[in-house]
Amino acid sequence: MKTLALSLALVGILIPSPAAHAKTLKVPDDHPDINAALAAASPNDKIVVKAGTYVGRVTVPPWLDGLSLVGKGKVIIDPEPTESGVGTVLFVLADRVRVKNLLVRHGRQGHGLGSGVHVEGDECTLEEVRVEDCDAFGVFGIGDDLVLRDVRVEGAFGGVVLSGDRARLIGVVVDTVEENGIQVTGDHVDVKGAKVNGAEIGCRVNGEQSTVRSGRFSNCNEGIRAYGLNADLRDNVVAGFGTVGIRTSGPFARVRDNEVGPEGYVESIGIWLTNGDAVVSGNDVRGVSNGIVAQGKRGRIKKNDVRGCGDAATSGASIAVSGNDSDVLGNVVRDSVRSGIEVKGHRVLVAGNDVSKSLRNGIVVRTGDGHQVIDNDVVGNHGDGIANLADGTELCGNTVKKNRTDISNDGQVALFEKNIFVTGGVETASEID
Repeated sequence: MKTLALSLALVGILIPSPAAHAKTLKVPDDHPDINAALAAASPNDKIVVKAGTYVGRVTVPPWLDGLSLVGKGKVIIDPEPTESGVGTVLFVLADRVRVKNLLVRHGRQGHGLGSGVHVEGDECTLEEVRVEDCDAFGVFGIGDDLVLRDVRVEGAFGGVVLSGDRARLIGVVVDTVEENGIQVTGDHVDVKGAKVNGAEIGCRVNGEQSTVRSGRFSNCNEGIRAYGLNADLRDNVVAGFGTVGIRTSGPFARVRDNEVGPEGYVESIGIWLTNGDAVVSGNDVRGVSNGIVAQGKRGRIKKNDVRGCGDAATSGASIAVSGNDSDVLGNVVRDSVRSGIEVKGHRVLVAGNDVSKSLRNGIVVRTGDGHQVIDNDVVGNHGDGIANLADGTELCGNTVKKNRTDISNDGQVALFEKNIFVTGGVETASEID
C-alpha cells in the first residue's frame, strides 16, 4: 500500500492539474477587447478587464470551462452604439465560469431574445454584475448549481430567470420590471436577501425544497409564490402588493416569521395556502382583506400576529381556514374589519387564540362538523364573541366577554363547558347541556 501511495503521489507531481497552466490575460494591455482575449484563452484562464466601455456582444464559448472574467473598476459592455437588434449582450456557454464586476446594458430583441446575460452551463457564478435596460431578461440561466451574488437588474422585461437545481441567489436586486422579478425552476433552490421592487411576482420558485429568506418584495402584484414540496419561506418583508403577499401551492410548506402588508391597507390576501400540511407561524400580517387563508388539509396556523385585516364588503376574515383537520393555535387577531377567525371544513381545532376588537364577530364556526373551540380569549368584538353555525362543535374553556353577544349558536353544540362570560359585570363560569 505504501508503494501504491508513493506512486500516486509521484503521478500528481509529474502531471499537474489544468489549473496549474492557467494564465491571466489583460484587456486592453494584452488584448484590445474582451472577445480578442477570449479567442486567446484556454480553460481555467482569467481575463482581467480594465475600466472602460467595450462595444459589442461577448460570448464565452463552451470549451472555456473554468474561465474567470473579472472587471477592475467600472467596466461596461454595451453593444448599442454600433449595432441595432443586437440580441443578448453576454453569453456564457461553458461550465464553471465566473463573471465579476461588469455592467451589461442594452440587450435588444433582434438576433436573440435581448437579455443582458445568458448562461448555459453548470456551476457558473455571477458576482457584482449589473444589468440595465434590456428588452428581455436581465439574467437568463440554464444549468445546475448556478450562483448569483450581488447581481442587480434594472429596467428589463423580466429580472432573473433560472432553470436548474441547487441555484443560489444571494443579495440579488431587481427594480422595475414588467414580468417576474426572480423566477427559478428547480429543486433545492436558495434565495437569500433579495430585494425586488415593482414586478408581477417578486419571487417565484417552482421545485422541491426551495427556500426564500430574508428578502424584501415591494410593489409587486404578488410578493412570493412557491410551488412544489417543502417550500420554506421565512424572514421576508412583503409590502405594497396587489393580490397576494405570499402564496404556496405545494404540500408541507413552511411560512414563518415574515412581515406582510406593513404599508397600508391592501385589498388582497396576506398569506394564501392552497395545499395541505402547511405550517404558518410567527408571521406579522397587517391591513389586508384576508390576513391568512388556509385551504389545504392539516394546516397549522400558529402564533401569528394579524391586525387590521378583513374586508367589510365581503366575508373576508383575518384568518380563514377551510381545510380539514387543521389547527389554529395561539394567534393574536385584533382590529379586524370583519370577523377575526372563520372556520369551515371538518375537525378544525381553534385553541389559545386572542381575538379582540373585531368590527363583526370574534370567532365564526361556519360549516362542517367536529370542530373544537378551546381556551380562547374573545374580548370586545362588535358582533358575537363566538358564533357557531356548525354541528358537533365543542366550546370549552373560552373566556368570552365585552362582546355585543358573547356566544350565538345556530348549529349543534356537542360539548359546552368551563367557558367564562360576563353577566352584569361579573365573570361567571357557564355550562349548558
